[in-house]
Amino acid sequence: MTKEGRNVLIDTSAWIRAGNISAGLRRKGTTLPMSDLLIGALAIEHSLDVFTLDDHFSSIPGLKQYHK
Repeated sequence: MTKEGRNVLIDTSAWIRAGNISAGLRRKGTTLPMSDLLIGALAIEHSLDVFTLDDHFSSIPGLKQYHK
């Protein structure tokens, strides 16, 4: 991912955040692909909006989605 032309690294904190998001969603009976959880975690961590047509991203708490 990039932020303003810079690379956004997938580090340990992003994996931990993705795991925490996954655990919270699973407690509510929702499962998402790990790739989407990681995208969501990175976007939250770096204050980025996600442009997507996948409805399930809306179930990730705190994730901002880009809307036209």
